[in-house]
Amino acid sequence: MSAAPSLRADLTLVTISFIWGATFVIVKDALNDVSTLLFLSLRFSFAAVLLFAVFRRRLGAPLDRHSLLGGAMCGVFLFLGYAFQTAGLRFTSASRSAFITGLYIVIVPLLAAVLARRLPRALEVAAIAAATGGTVLLTSNAAGFDLNAGDLMT
Repeated sequence: MSAAPSLRADLTLVTISFIWGATFVIVKDALNDVSTLLFLSLRFSFAAVLLFAVFRRRLGAPLDRHSLLGGAMCGVFLFLGYAFQTAGLRFTSASRSAFITGLYIVIVPLLAAVLARRLPRALEVAAIAAATGGTVLLTSNAAGFDLNAGDLMT
């Protein structure tokens, strides 16, 4: 692999990470003007229109009941996740929300351990400990542990 594609990939990852992190600040600011549900309605209505415009030629394929039920269940959980995370931004800082949201990475090896009935590897345990320790440091202050409602909702 030459240096140019590797550099491009690295710059793309940095750019995407920057955009992802910036959305927390933008959403927190937007919540000063609109309610959580109105914000989410506008955000995902815009996304639906955009996706329809991009994929309209592929639409129309028949969906079976199993696919519709699975999609609906995923949609409900995705909505709940976005609703709680966005509402939580009203009560915590954008940086804390972003950091806590990033902890979903810790859930993967834990779920794998439970579902596959195997113990996590040493590196996974170390990563879980580091991420959990970072969360404790982030949510602590001089007075002690300071987990607020927004942190819990996130």
